[in-house]
Amino acid sequence: MKRALIAGMALAILAPLALGAGMLTRDYDVTVIGTATNSKEFVVRGYLEGIHIDAPAGATGTVSVATLGSTFFTAADAAADVVYFPVFPVHNSTGTVVSAEYTKWPLEGKTKVQVIGGSAGTNTWGIGLIFRP
Repeated sequence: MKRALIAGMALAILAPLALGAGMLTRDYDVTVIGTATNSKEFVVRGYLEGIHIDAPAGATGTVSVATLGSTFFTAADAAADVVYFPVFPVHNSTGTVVSAEYTKWPLEGKTKVQVIGGSAGTNTWGIGLIFRP
């Protein structure tokens, strides 16, 4: 009985830790002046789990993320803090989309986050990529 109680307590304590095990984040701070465009690049390898946008108070802009030479995410007219959990359609060997099947986007090599300002003044955007190696 005592062993079962200890095992149950250990499971209750360790299970939440295991759920986030292996998750990493790469944070980008991108500063734009007025309607200018600015970007940052880092090497990231893994599968995208989420994108967190920390918008400056009162600012608007367009945030995009690209890797492997392809822009795969764009949030136009972003103006509030938000988290996206993007998934992408699976394609078969002929390039046709497989109905109702989705996967995570692979990040391999340089991953670029770009912000196009939509407001006057100098604004620093925080963009976080949440990924699993």
